[in-house]
Formats: sequence, C-alpha cells, structure tokens
Amino acid sequence: MNLMPPAPAGRRYFFAGLAVILLWLANFFAFTLWLFLEMNQQEAVLRRHHAQLDTLRARARERVTEKKAFMERHGAALAYQQAVGTLMKTRIPWDEAMEIVATTLPGNASLFRLKASGKRVDGWAAFPTADGGAAFLDKLRDHPQVEGVFLDCIGRGCAGSSLRIQPDDAQILHFHWNYRVTDTVENGEVQP
Repeated sequence: MNLMPPAPAGRRYFFAGLAVILLWLANFFAFTLWLFLEMNQQEAVLRRHHAQLDTLRARARERVTEKKAFMERHGAALAYQQAVGTLMKTRIPWDEAMEIVATTLPGNASLFRLKASGKRVDGWAAFPTADGGAAFLDKLRDHPQVEGVFLDCIGRGCAGSSLRIQPDDAQILHFHWNYRVTDTVENGEVQP
C-alpha cells in the first residue's frame, strides 16, 4: 500500500508540458526562420526587378536625351518636311488643269484668261464661231479629270469693255469647270 500522498499534478505532467512547450518553441523558431528566409528571397527578387527597372529607366533617359538633342538640331527641318508633305497631299496641280485646257483648245481659238479658285477653273477664250466654242466645251467635258463643264456667257460682252479682242467678229466664251484631282491618268482612265 502506498501511503505517500499522490504526486502533485505539476510533477506528474511536468515532462509532458515541457515537451509541449519545447515543441511549440521549436515550431515558432522554425516558422520565424522560414519567414526570414522567405523575406530574404522576396527582397532578392525585388532587388533584381529594381535593377532591371533602373537599367530600363537609364536607357529611356538616354533615348530621351538623344531625341531632345536630335530635335534641337533637326526639329525645324523635320517640321518643314512634315508641312511640305501635308501641303503636297492637299495641293491642286494647276499646271495639269491648264494643260487640259491648252490641249483641248482648237488651234484657231485663243485663251486669254484663266482663273482658278478651289477646284473651280474659270476660262475666257475667243473663238471664230460659236459652234467652235460649243465643240470645245463638248471635248473638254469628255476629259476624265473634268467635272461639270458650264457655259457662263457667250458674246462680246463676256470679255469686259477694257479688253480688245482680235478679230472683231470673234465669239467670246466664259466657261467654268471643276477639276477632279487624281494621282494619275492612264489610258484615258482616272486612277485615284
């Protein structure tokens, strides 16, 4: 028979409690070590990423500096070229329009005034007969770059009083037409 008083609970469970506390501390230290290593790994990744960004930023700064220097040296010329290109796209080749009238005009007629505004071309010509003027307008109407040929006036009064036209019996035609601007005309067909 055991007459000794029972062992206190602290003594009975001391080693089990100590084992639990030691396991908890070991687990805590293991977690802390894992967290520290993970943070170091993330920091290394971020440092590499920042180094790449710094390299890209330095290259971008270099390019911006080069671009600024280039634009300071050549910016005016580039702006001029761009303005010329824009104007060339919107320009109307009036020499072609005048050539259309000159090639269509019969040899016995004379063109004494030609005026252009926008795409409208106004012309004044002297013809020996009114039929010659009508034939000229019909021939002009058939050209692929000509849109809408109109007779504005026929007779001596169309030239104005200050202009002296020879011969005295010549018929004056005031006409206008719209010029269709195209890139090329091949085989009588307009190529836009």
